[in-house]
Amino acid sequence: MSRRRGVGVIALAVLGLGCHGRAEPTESESPSVASPPASAAASEPPPPDHLAPGELLEGTQVAFGVKLPRDLQLEEAFDNVAYARGSASVHSLVGYFRARLRDGSLHEGETSATFDHVHAPSRPERELSVHMTTTTGGVRVEMRDTTPPRQSNLPNDEARFRAVGLGPDGRWIDPTHLN
Repeated sequence: MSRRRGVGVIALAVLGLGCHGRAEPTESESPSVASPPASAAASEPPPPDHLAPGELLEGTQVAFGVKLPRDLQLEEAFDNVAYARGSASVHSLVGYFRARLRDGSLHEGETSATFDHVHAPSRPERELSVHMTTTTGGVRVEMRDTTPPRQSNLPNDEARFRAVGLGPDGRWIDPTHLN
């Protein structure tokens, strides 16, 4: 029994010493939640529910099959051109559109960027040019449909002339209809 009693006394002593520690660590011992170390912040990706620096959220407005970011407002849209304006930076827009456009090339500078000969995955038959430029109020985006016109399958010059209202000599077939 004395051996069991000795083990019990030692166990109580260890437990008793463990209970006398501080309940909460001091400020110097606890890690700061508000500001992680700079090296850790740079190497770790953001949590899944947070945006990375410069990342833009997809909005509801669409131009030429491409959803525009929330930070852009579509000002005007026509058959072959659309204009949008917003508060995002050119570089964050480049990252946004790079993920949503295919093919083509990118020319990026400090205050402007242009995607040439690109295609939206939802409308691959259309070729687009997207130009972004910094303005005093933010950024302006111009999206153009640069799809080359389809060539007609007319067999000869005479048929081509007739299709646009000209005779074989290049004169108007009906001079009263010069629309």
